[in-house]
Amino acid sequence: MNFKLLLPALFVFSLILVISCGKDPKPNDSKITFSNTAVNNVTTSKALATSQLTVNGNLQVSEQGFVLDTLQNPTVTSIKKKSDSIKVGVYAVQINNLLPNSKYFAKPYAITSDSKIFYGDEVSFNVRAIQLEDNFGGGIVVWLDASGKHGIVAAQQGLNFSSEWGCKGISVPGTKTEIGSGQANTKAILQTCSNTTKAAKFCDTLTHNGFTDWYLPSKDELALLYEHRIAIGFNSIVERWSSSEADANSAWAQPFDPNANTPVLLDKSTSHAVRPVRSF
Repeated sequence: MNFKLLLPALFVFSLILVISCGKDPKPNDSKITFSNTAVNNVTTSKALATSQLTVNGNLQVSEQGFVLDTLQNPTVTSIKKKSDSIKVGVYAVQINNLLPNSKYFAKPYAITSDSKIFYGDEVSFNVRAIQLEDNFGGGIVVWLDASGKHGIVAAQQGLNFSSEWGCKGISVPGTKTEIGSGQANTKAILQTCSNTTKAAKFCDTLTHNGFTDWYLPSKDELALLYEHRIAIGFNSIVERWSSSEADANSAWAQPFDPNANTPVLLDKSTSHAVRPVRSF
């Protein structure tokens, strides 16, 4: 073997090997970025989040939207609001069911077809506090708890429903009069005499302004409706039924006449107006 001829070849091979080993592997530049992220049009329960999504490389987006929480650094395990469609560029997501009087933190996100998750920068926004007589949660706010995040709303005018209280001669155990008892009262009435009750059943089966959890207000809740009667829009001064029973034959009602507004006991078999409420 002629080693003199072999040496140049070995030198060239060694040089190629050294050069190739000295090169760094080409990095994967594929990524997703977000810019111009903002949250606007904030009300007491909803907001509009927008961002601009940019894809660099061959990544395929399978899901995008926003994550949010009342704590910083939300992720996809927090509250997740998905976009209705996949869109590169500027996109918007309507965020509903926000808690009033709260601060939220939000980030845009995207998930790729190979399950990689990308996030944009975090932004924060404040949901204002609800006020009495606000139009909120399907009706008019008539009561708020100390936190300002929970309360009672009255259905707005236009239902035009009157009926007997029902359950004539049947005692409904456990109904109360105080604020916060109307929902339990309504359930107790339906459980005791579901075939004969009228007022409670109307409220319980009502769908109004997108909500289905209405109930017949208690005596004290009904007094709140009288207090805010102008904002609610009552169009008559007649009595409205409460869900608070007095005995087997009578229940409490609230007159809406400014000159005679003391709660009264009425016979369950007589027909009077009904105005549902719901809690949030």
